[in-house]
Formats: sequence, C-alpha cells, structure tokens
Amino acid sequence: MPNSHSLTRRDLLRTCLASAGALSLPNILRLRAEEPASTPDTAVIFVMLGGGASHIETYDPKPDAPAEYRGPCDTIRTSVRDAYGRNALGQRLLLARRLVEAGVPFINVRTFDWDDHEQLEPRMRSRLPEYDQGLATLIRDLRDRGMNRDVLVVAMGEFGRTPRVNVNAGRDHWPAVMSVLFAGGAYRMGQVIGASDARGAAVLRAPFHPQQVLGMLYRHLGIDPAMAFPDFSGRPRHILEEREPIRELVSHGER
Repeated sequence: MPNSHSLTRRDLLRTCLASAGALSLPNILRLRAEEPASTPDTAVIFVMLGGGASHIETYDPKPDAPAEYRGPCDTIRTSVRDAYGRNALGQRLLLARRLVEAGVPFINVRTFDWDDHEQLEPRMRSRLPEYDQGLATLIRDLRDRGMNRDVLVVAMGEFGRTPRVNVNAGRDHWPAVMSVLFAGGAYRMGQVIGASDARGAAVLRAPFHPQQVLGMLYRHLGIDPAMAFPDFSGRPRHILEEREPIRELVSHGER
C-alpha cells in the first residue's frame, strides 16, 4: 500500500484505531443489524504484522537492485504446505479459522515484532518460514472448506521499511511504501495491484490509503462505511471519512 512521506506512524495508528475501533464484536453486530443489506455470515481474519514488516523481504522483493537495497534474503518459489505449523503463529491462525467456524465475525491475529532496525537477516530467516507456512495454509484451508468467499484474510503492518539496509544490518521505518495482502471474500483475487520503483522507495502506480483498506473490510462485512456513529464528544462521525474503494478488487458489476 503506497502512500506519501507525510503519513507518519502516529497518523496511521490514529486512522486505523479510530476506524477499526468500530470493529469490536458488539459494534459489528449492531452495525449489521442497522444495515438492511448486511451479510451476517461473513468474517475477517486480520493478520497484524506489528512493527511494520519489510515490504522488500515479504511481498515486494527487488532481486535486481544493488545489494544494499535488495537485502540478504533471496527470492524463492512459493508453495502451500499441508499444516499450519506447530508453533505459536501457526496455532493462532488455526484458532482463527475455528473461531470463524464458531461464528466470530472479526479475529485479530498477532504475528511477530517486525520492527527490525538491526540484524534483519537472522530475524527474517527465523520468522518467514513460520509466517509463510501458517498464512498460506490458512488461505488454502479456507478454500478447501468452501469458506473463502465468506472469510476475508488481510495481512498488513503499519508501514514498510527503508529500501537501503542501514549500518546495523536492519531497515528503518518507511511510510512511503508498504504492502497489504488480501485473500478471499467476494473480491477479485490473483492479481498484483500497484507497483513501487526498482528499489522499493517510491510509488509508481496505484497509490492507496489506510482508510481504503479499512473500507474493503467493512464492505466485506456488509457495513456501509458512510454510516454515522457518535464520537467521544457526542458528535456524529462517519465510520470512514475517505470511502473510495480499491476498485481493482471489486468486480465490474459492483462498481
């Protein structure tokens, strides 16, 4: 999800927390009850990459960039494995699927602390296999059980990381570019939306903002982001002030 340098971590957290605050279980049930066209069987599994996972080491590798930009981890062919993994993250993702089956509409799954200002390589080599195995298995499991259209999986952090590896062999905060993964729902899958430049430093195509990502979550849950609720001072506020959808995800008939 590319954005401008003016978006700070505090801005992103304020936007996400203020908007996602309405995604508590009581509020989801209330908003669905107030929305005639809501779809009560849908759910979201939100996989939080806390601390801001590097977009270059995850979904936006730059194998042709100079070494100080592409980083220490090579690209490999991806595969879907058969089990979630006998580790904390794998079991959290398995539990998330079971909670969806039990009727919970929104599950927040914490992964690791991805705030890698130093020693990026050993940390990534430790985390990435568990993350890849667990998330890929969750997506496949939902598909095999016929749940993939009802359950939307979203994986993201607060921002990306600096394109150039720093002197401590890590990457610092970089709000200009980040990646977001969507899987499932009634959205159009099997595509890469947007692009960054050759070093992962700036947006080349299709920039999006945090509220557009949140809007796709609400849309999947059958909740109109234009609905209003009273804020802490009692003033009416829309769930989201910016409600433009990510049109590449929406089928042509729904635009």
